[in-house]
Amino acid sequence: MTVNRKTKIQLAVILFFALLCEGASTLVIRSWNTDRQDDFMMPCIQHQEVNVCLAEWQKRK
Repeated sequence: MTVNRKTKIQLAVILFFALLCEGASTLVIRSWNTDRQDDFMMPCIQHQEVNVCLAEWQKRK
């Protein structure tokens, strides 16, 4: 089966936009990742006030 040039270009454009969407979704997922903050905040809140912990987190971030 042979594929003409127009079909190849269309496929390349679709794959390019799929790659862009994957990259954008990866950035969004990473920005929503709160594991590091949770790992810091949970033990901190056990020993200090929430406001103190939030201030410390802002300094470390």
